[in-house]
Amino acid sequence: MRNLHTVVNVFSKQLLAVGLLLSVEVWNAGAATRTASVSHHHFSINIGYAVNGGFQLYFSTYDGVHTWARFQSGVGWSGELRPSSPGSTTYRSDYDIYYPADGNFYGYGSITVSLPDADTDGDLLPDFLDRAKSGTVNFSGSATELLAGSGTTTYNITGAMSRAAGSRTGSYSVSSSSGGTSYGNFALSGATGTLNYDPETHALSVQMTSHDGTETVTGQTTYTVLNENRIRINGFTANSSVGNSVFVNTFELGRNGNRYVGQATANDGNVSTSWVDYNYYHLKVTDNNDADSDGIPDLSDLTTPSAPVISSQSAGGSFPGGSTIVLSVVATGVPSPDYQWQRDGVDLIDSSRLSGSRTSKLNVTNARRTDSGTYRVRVHNSAGFANSTGTPVKVKVSQRMDAPVMPGNGNVLLRFSDSDGGALDATHINLFTLQWSSNLTDWTDYPAVFTAASGKLERSGIGEDGNPQRFYRVLER
Repeated sequence: MRNLHTVVNVFSKQLLAVGLLLSVEVWNAGAATRTASVSHHHFSINIGYAVNGGFQLYFSTYDGVHTWARFQSGVGWSGELRPSSPGSTTYRSDYDIYYPADGNFYGYGSITVSLPDADTDGDLLPDFLDRAKSGTVNFSGSATELLAGSGTTTYNITGAMSRAAGSRTGSYSVSSSSGGTSYGNFALSGATGTLNYDPETHALSVQMTSHDGTETVTGQTTYTVLNENRIRINGFTANSSVGNSVFVNTFELGRNGNRYVGQATANDGNVSTSWVDYNYYHLKVTDNNDADSDGIPDLSDLTTPSAPVISSQSAGGSFPGGSTIVLSVVATGVPSPDYQWQRDGVDLIDSSRLSGSRTSKLNVTNARRTDSGTYRVRVHNSAGFANSTGTPVKVKVSQRMDAPVMPGNGNVLLRFSDSDGGALDATHINLFTLQWSSNLTDWTDYPAVFTAASGKLERSGIGEDGNPQRFYRVLER
């Protein structure tokens, strides 16, 4: 019999709970990087010690040998109830029998139980292992036990595990054909986080935090798109925030809609123990990125993205007030690009007179002087962008001249403004030429220095020079 006076470690505190979590610094902060959500669950269950009358049973990773359960000084037992293979419904564990009253171990044993494989969402993870679902299940199996004074006996066992949906912990009970019942607690191990990937370079990273919030694991690797429904993630080292690291072997994920699921193994999931344990994993990635809207997430879409290329664009020019301005570009790219028109570097938005600001064709109706400027369009998609050449547009609006004002000193004061009611200011002074004529046929430029006031331009101090009549007009250059 073993004596336990120094260590009673119920759970291994250093379980690398997040196991194969990939997390990368986002290599490329550009448009090519995508973000998806990822979750991870261990197929193994972490079971705490069981109380059976005055005895306590401490569980550890099954080793196939009928002897004392695996135990390590300073660590204790791993508490692992382990599937016989990833995704199997047959679970095994070894245990030691401890009697607290005298501090001695009185025997050892192993259990083999069948757990249900119900998987209501078809993600290859049994519901009882999915933290999001209720974990209340019944199980049955057998136990082979050596107890001091009784020898080796095989028992039939039945039991139940109960865990609320959303909780990582629960309780269990196990009844033996010998008449005894054991009670204890258990915990699921796993993590959630984000997966970053670049569909062009196939660089991949994930950052995940364990269900209990005590550990974060990061790593980075590359992936291969085998076809639109399957990807292969290459092996990598996952580094834990508590100082541990494990190597995750190459594995594959299959797609159903926007969800990718699969199973993976690591060289060791709990590096604090001297034996390999907690190294079977279930992975689920949900990718809502679909840049080309073809129903295939970007993670496995075989379409090669390409940055937009502008092959042609319409010219600008001079437009009369009240007319319609139409500017357009022809651009290609994968996925199909988006557009954003600008005037003088400022993004345009649709309004009562402006439409198509986010399409390949921009329309400005009932053009006004304020629509003048340099137009360009920014064409962009997930692979990059292209800017069209700046196109100058000038809107000329006919002028409406007020009746001349005769101050009485032989001079004339002339005022004029845009005929559509638009205001003129000092920035418009150099746009206009003042002319005069005595016969409405021959016109002569009149040296004019305009000033701006109240939305109009004016010129004062014009002498008639004794002419019996004189006509005036304003022309826009």
